[in-house]
Amino acid sequence: MWTIYTSKDGPVAAAYAEHVARAAVVGLRRLYPGDRVWHSRSSAADVQRMNLEVLECLEDAAVVQVFRFSSIEGVESGGYHRDTLRGLVRSQGMGDRTRATAEGLSLTEAKGRVAQVISGQHLNLTHTFRLEDLIR
Repeated sequence: MWTIYTSKDGPVAAAYAEHVARAAVVGLRRLYPGDRVWHSRSSAADVQRMNLEVLECLEDAAVVQVFRFSSIEGVESGGYHRDTLRGLVRSQGMGDRTRATAEGLSLTEAKGRVAQVISGQHLNLTHTFRLEDLIR
């Protein structure tokens, strides 16, 4: 495994394959031109300890625009949030029936995720990633 770092944020992601880590480094260097960005070999235990998202393929290492949308007691707001790696975009909306927030690759996608949370159609996360689940 490989861990991707920036001098500003420290470890930001991990990748199974070095070519994916290299692509992520190239993208992050474009996003943060004044920062040092690099990758180094890591163990799966290190990645789990640092609680990093794992980039699985080159598509996950692509730089994308992220939109965020929120609904708090019926008051809606949203728009462009930031640029980041596709694999770092949160795939779940968060909240409950009265307040919800979500990210997406478009404002429409983020709005749809908020609507799912408010209607109760989202999955509740019950536990975090466990290395043991993968190696059994």
